[in-house]
Amino acid sequence: MITFSDRIYCDNINEKKIDLIKLGIKQGRGRIKLFLIALSNNESDQLDIFHNSLLKQRMFRKLDLRIVGFADSKDEAIGIVRNMLDETIEQTGTCNIKAYLTDKYFVKD
Repeated sequence: MITFSDRIYCDNINEKKIDLIKLGIKQGRGRIKLFLIALSNNESDQLDIFHNSLLKQRMFRKLDLRIVGFADSKDEAIGIVRNMLDETIEQTGTCNIKAYLTDKYFVKD
């Protein structure tokens, strides 16, 4: 199941495009230049950066993906993660991006 955070981190994508990208991801449409930043499903990592074409694989569609950012390239995605880290340290004093984003932007069950 794919869920999106209340705030999507991105640099060069406007709000209208974000909604179209979300819809395309949910419908299984791919984009040539789109990398996704998601909270990691394992305990040892905090974030995953991957090309959206991986969502075409059945295994990825079955995962519980919590997407927090979009980027046009892998370098841009790394820059966005740096911004996330800076915000996390500023707000919490720690570098636990995963916990900060989960608490702030995902609805708790």
